[in-house]
Amino acid sequence: TTEELQNQVRQFERILGDISTIPMNDQLSQELYVANAKAGNVGRTFELLRYRTQQSIPPFRDIHDKYMRYDEYSMAIQSIISATVELRRNRSPIHPESESAVTPLAEDPTRWLDYILLSMKARNVDLTTAMAGRMLSTYACSGRTGRATHFFYKVETRLKQQDADSDSSSTNGHNKRSLVKVVRLKRNRSPKPHKVPSISRNILRATTEVPTPNDNTITGSKSSTGDVSNQQLRQQQLTSRKLELEMKNEWSPSLSAAFAFAQSLEQGACGHEPVKLDVRCYNFLIKACCHRGALQRAIWLLTEKMPELGLKPNEYSYNTILHALARVGDEMYLTELLIEMTNNPSLSLTPNSVEALVLGKLNAGNVGGAITLIQDIYNQHGVLPPSSTHLDVLEHALGHEYVHEAKRHIWFLEQIKQQWRSSDEYMKAHTNSAYTKNWDWKRLHDQVVKGVIHNPKLSRDGIKHLFQFFGETLTDDSFL
Repeated sequence: TTEELQNQVRQFERILGDISTIPMNDQLSQELYVANAKAGNVGRTFELLRYRTQQSIPPFRDIHDKYMRYDEYSMAIQSIISATVELRRNRSPIHPESESAVTPLAEDPTRWLDYILLSMKARNVDLTTAMAGRMLSTYACSGRTGRATHFFYKVETRLKQQDADSDSSSTNGHNKRSLVKVVRLKRNRSPKPHKVPSISRNILRATTEVPTPNDNTITGSKSSTGDVSNQQLRQQQLTSRKLELEMKNEWSPSLSAAFAFAQSLEQGACGHEPVKLDVRCYNFLIKACCHRGALQRAIWLLTEKMPELGLKPNEYSYNTILHALARVGDEMYLTELLIEMTNNPSLSLTPNSVEALVLGKLNAGNVGGAITLIQDIYNQHGVLPPSSTHLDVLEHALGHEYVHEAKRHIWFLEQIKQQWRSSDEYMKAHTNSAYTKNWDWKRLHDQVVKGVIHNPKLSRDGIKHLFQFFGETLTDDSFL
């Protein structure tokens, strides 16, 4: 674990300190610096950074690394990211961030980032857009708060009557029936309305007074000129009300700190020249919003802020929001973003995109819709979700006793396996697919073949074992 690694690094440093004949030089300080950074010893890492700065040791870097992930200051950022591992594991999914009395330093790393900027300025190291992105990533690595996640199901065991073997019968001539334990999924209560953007928008529509059309909202939408219908204008104004709530400091202090730090980078922080944030930087801000449950703010960045700055969101931008919406079961917004992606010729659906869409439908309780979605996207775009998603579909179908839906998905998987026995047949069927045009063929081949065909849990024996776990029987006749 991270804590064990931290203790081992500290113990190694104590041993070196007991050996007085080993001097602290450039090479040794660099090795200790990297070790503490990877272990998450933030205080020790920045103490070594201060030592190297005072000794006028030039910062080390990898000139072949495009995103500057292995240079001296990136390793200082890595120490912050490594320190948040325990925070991600132990975060309570019940209480939102605002209910916490004390915000951990790893939750708001602004003070550490400011020290990095000051050290860079003192050593004449320019601040680049790639480094700005690495800094902003620290605000999106501390895990999800209670507003950003929900537990839709819980596993429970039930007793089910099962027929005994045909050769064993009771004295009155009837077959014996035995009680066996089976696993089922029980749906919990739906998430709170403020977690789901589409539901909160409907509640605002029904309970709040809509502002006048001349009211300039934070979304920057212009007043109606007759081209926009009253219903569209009403929806924009209601969305802006939810957006205003998420932009307040009370919603998430650390999220407000992330946007304040991003604004300081654009204006010139700690004596550096102003930096223009790129798509990668805004993707980290979107991820930070999603982890804090500010989904409407993330959608605003995607659909309004980035296009206003001339930035084109990429697949990562959409996938981040898709997964956030899936975690709260917002099936309506997932469908809207799916339509946007398919209508945009510069974007293509990826396995992660399909995974998020399917999980969103499963969390919403729409098992049949999830199976149909997988088939439709594969037939139209030639994209399959990861193998774990297929297992989730089968588990949800069997957990809700939709055995016919589980068999329907098995038949689809069997068709995929037969089709993939000849790669030429697949390429002929999906030559015009946007996915095959924009993604490497080997990547696609590895994704489907290794993920679906070569996964032992999706083999015939593995699927039979899964059915048996849920108290159902599956014969060879159920396969093609």
